[in-house]
Amino acid sequence: MQMFVKIKVFDTLPGPADLQVREVVGAQIGKIMGSGKVASSGIFTDQRGGYFILNLNSGAEMMDLLDFSILTNCEIESHPVMSVEDLQKFFATH
Repeated sequence: MQMFVKIKVFDTLPGPADLQVREVVGAQIGKIMGSGKVASSGIFTDQRGGYFILNLNSGAEMMDLLDFSILTNCEIESHPVMSVEDLQKFFATH
C-alpha cells in the first residue's frame, strides 16, 4: 500500500534546540531515503516540512521508518493513497 506522509517540524523548537532537531531529523530522513520504500518525496518551500509517498506493508512499518527522531519533533499527517487509474478500475466494477 502507498502512504502519503507529511512531516512538519514543531514551531516551538527555536535556537540551539533547532540545530539539534535538524541533525536528528536529517539523519532519520537519510535512513528513510535509503530504505527502498520511498516512491516520491519533497520538501515544502513555505514551511519547515516535507512529504514522502512510501510503499508500506503495515502501519507499524511506517512507525519504524519515522522512528522517535521524527515522531517526537514533528507533526505527522498520513493518508493511504491510490492511483487515479486504480480509482477508475474501482468505479468500473462497483
